[in-house]
Order: sequence, then structure tokens, then C-alpha cells
Amino acid sequence: MGDPDTLLRNGRKTEALAALQDSERALLSSLGIGVLATWKHLPRDIQKLIFVAATHADPDDPGRLKSDIALFLHEHGHAGEGR
Repeated sequence: MGDPDTLLRNGRKTEALAALQDSERALLSSLGIGVLATWKHLPRDIQKLIFVAATHADPDDPGRLKSDIALFLHEHGHAGEGR
């Protein structure tokens, strides 16, 4: 299967996720929730770094992934604001 970090660097997101253990998937989910919860407080340059890294995780259709992530952040990226 391979090392998840190496697979991700090579643009093989699906295989990288499959290579993770359940406990690692839970940590990754918690990390994502933490990023989302603090998104509005992050400097724009950090937001851009995270966005670019996330959208490059799907080399098969990066345009769709960019659009999906942008929409998700628009809808959910204000967590804790009491909208």
C-alpha cells in the first residue's frame, strides 16, 4: 500500500487515506475540524497555504475540488460566529 505521506506527495489521496489506520483518520478529522473552527482567525496567507495544499490532494479533478472546498468554507468557515 505505501506510506501515506509519500502517497499524498505523489498526488495519490485515495490510496493515502486507505493506508491510514482508523486512529489516524480520526486525528485527521479532528485536525480538519480544528482548522475549520479557527479559519476566520487565520491570516489570509495561512488560509491560502491550507487551501492550496488541500486542493492539490486530488490531481484527477483539482478544479472541482477547489470549487467544493471554496463552497464548503463559504458555508461553514464562520464556525463560532453565531451566524
